[in-house]
Amino acid sequence: MADRIIRFGVIGLSRGFVLSRAMFADPRVALVAAADPRPEARGAFEAEFGGQTYPDAEALLADPAVEAVYIASPHGLHAAQAIAAANAGRHILVEKPMALSRDDARAMRAAATAADVILQVGPSHGYDPPVAAAADLIAGGAYGRLRMLTLMTFTDFLDRPRTPEERAAGVVLSQAAHQVDIAMRLAGAEVRSVRARVMGEAAGAYQAMLTFEGGASAQLTYSGHGRYDTDALMHWVGEVGQARSAADYGAARARLAAGDEAALKRGRAYGSGLRRSSSGSATSTSASSWRAASGPTCAPRRTRSRSTATRGKSSPCRRRRSRARGDRRVLDGGCRRAAAAARRGLGRGQPRRLPGHHPIERGGAGGRPGRNPMSRLSLTLACWDYDRTRALADGRVQPEGIDLNLLPLDVEETFFRMLRGREFDASEMSLSSYCVSLHKEDPAFIAIPVFPSRFFRHSCIFVSAKSGIREAKDLVGKRVGVPEYQMTAPVWIRGILSDEYGVAPDSVDYFTGGEEEPGRDEKLKLSLPPQFRVTPIGPDKTLAQMLADGEIDALHTARTPSTFYSRPDDVKRLFPNFVEVEKDYFRRTGFFPPMHVIALRRDVYEQNRWIARSLLKAFEAAQAIAYDNLKVTSAMISMLPWQVAAVEEAVSVLGSNWWPYGVADNRAVLDTFLRYHHEQGLSKRRLTVEELFAPETFEAFKI
Repeated sequence: MADRIIRFGVIGLSRGFVLSRAMFADPRVALVAAADPRPEARGAFEAEFGGQTYPDAEALLADPAVEAVYIASPHGLHAAQAIAAANAGRHILVEKPMALSRDDARAMRAAATAADVILQVGPSHGYDPPVAAAADLIAGGAYGRLRMLTLMTFTDFLDRPRTPEERAAGVVLSQAAHQVDIAMRLAGAEVRSVRARVMGEAAGAYQAMLTFEGGASAQLTYSGHGRYDTDALMHWVGEVGQARSAADYGAARARLAAGDEAALKRGRAYGSGLRRSSSGSATSTSASSWRAASGPTCAPRRTRSRSTATRGKSSPCRRRRSRARGDRRVLDGGCRRAAAAARRGLGRGQPRRLPGHHPIERGGAGGRPGRNPMSRLSLTLACWDYDRTRALADGRVQPEGIDLNLLPLDVEETFFRMLRGREFDASEMSLSSYCVSLHKEDPAFIAIPVFPSRFFRHSCIFVSAKSGIREAKDLVGKRVGVPEYQMTAPVWIRGILSDEYGVAPDSVDYFTGGEEEPGRDEKLKLSLPPQFRVTPIGPDKTLAQMLADGEIDALHTARTPSTFYSRPDDVKRLFPNFVEVEKDYFRRTGFFPPMHVIALRRDVYEQNRWIARSLLKAFEAAQAIAYDNLKVTSAMISMLPWQVAAVEEAVSVLGSNWWPYGVADNRAVLDTFLRYHHEQGLSKRRLTVEELFAPETFEAFKI
């Protein structure tokens, strides 16, 4: 998508659109349409951009030329317009705040997920070239590890013309998102917790303390009461680079007192014929060559060496001693360098993302030239607490060049958060879900050949005692439950039943939903061939209960259903002697089925391709420790009473390396899985093993 022009339609030619027009200067973006009820705004748009205009959003969404929409309408309209855009199949960039309530925001997200369209909030100051340059230097690690951020902004926000909605919500509604956005960009991490206090008339001021994954924190302060202006600390350079003056103090308040607020508000809108500054005064024609700053930003860092100064939206350029070692303080000269970098092409000539996501653009060992070779790349990995990964979690194994933050989350939570929100740099991922994701236009992930979970799934086929099923072939024509059709475990089960017992995947009717809790949906949108009959169960139903009650005949699952234990007379295993059946299966096929892989966010990988090999080596080292621990007989590392016998049996049946990583030892089993995936309608074409993994993981050097 980055190589072609994206055709945008704008809903609402508001002040947000005026301040965001630079985004549409990118040669890969074309403004083709706009919707606004004001004739003067539509006329101005037609004169400036030559696009089609409409009086309402509904008419714009019916325009086939529009691929994506930028929603810059009043905040209260965002939810309805975003849901309508999703239903029309349009990607969505929505002005902050995305909605006025959590319920509206969740409804917008659900609509985008159901329609399989992108929903992002922006435009984001985190992608301004100076902020990106500052984040880049911070992430490089040359000055130590980031520990704290302080962002402070004082303006005359409450004295500017506002709608009643904006005035009621104050600076929290309109300004907090910008500070949080910049803080997240500079910290290069997701927010873990927030503590905040709103103060003053009409929520005119706030303070907030944010903590980030990885341990850094940020203190945010904003006051819109007009008693002081932090542009004074920026040598009176305004937010969009305009020259300002101390003489402006109180001007917005005087205009508001003397005029009609609604008329003043309209005068700031697109098409009004008057271009105004952020304070409400006419914009000066003598724009500064410096880049904007929203207030001072200070970043104390854990280091024993020199300190470097920076400012809020500028490149950290000027070095000057600080009383607190390692502080990066806001001074004056850095902005000039950042502006020059932007003119040289920082941002314009480089690949861009739509604002709203916060990629962690970091350097480190093996990164860009000129970086401190001892700096380490910070990565967050979500993976369950396995014995084969524990040495990574406790630090006994450290990936080369990587400072790893490992989150030991349950697999369902990890899969959901990574596939829906791409929340982690890397994570454990369902092998099937990963394969489905590779068929997207711009695949979001790339894997390394590490398989944290393997499982023989004969033990995971359960039948209702009321079904009359006695052997595998009796499944033909039956009603089979499955939490999600695309789950890896059912893919293996369907494939094995087809190859070994003649039960074709399309010979049964599938019912999907929560196994133990109602309301589970497919994490990924599927488009299956018509011969596969998949029906969601009722919103108040669970598969475990339906199986016991005989509403479904069988269940293919990864977790043993609770009713297998609570109602043993009603729920049985299809293969009660599953251990012997699975051993026989391995002897004949050589397959110990892999369930999960380790997937990297592709944008993180592309910026530092060396991490694929580094992580693979680290996982192999951690697994070697787990192998050795299982062989210790002086004391057992697990609570299994016959652990020694179990290990010896595993070696006798499966071999000494019974849980192999890498491509070579897994090629045959992976190729079989990819065949199953295609035969069951989950892959548009049959993938190859080479398409699954980062090329750096296929070969290693030899001496």
